[in-house]
Amino acid sequence: MGFQNNAINIAVAVPLLIVGPLTEQFGLQRVLWVMSGIVTLAGVLAWNSTRHVLEDAMQEESSPES
Repeated sequence: MGFQNNAINIAVAVPLLIVGPLTEQFGLQRVLWVMSGIVTLAGVLAWNSTRHVLEDAMQEESSPES
């Protein structure tokens, strides 16, 4: 249980350590825009890479078995 708490604390602290200096250098609004763009791009890439797999799974589920 202690290891899990340490891992969670590290996972929460690392983004703050990265974003803090960037915010001081470039400003909060610019950093938020860039981060939102990165998150949106990651979401689009994830959706695009799994879309065909999900479509195939849905087609197999809806097709009648012989």
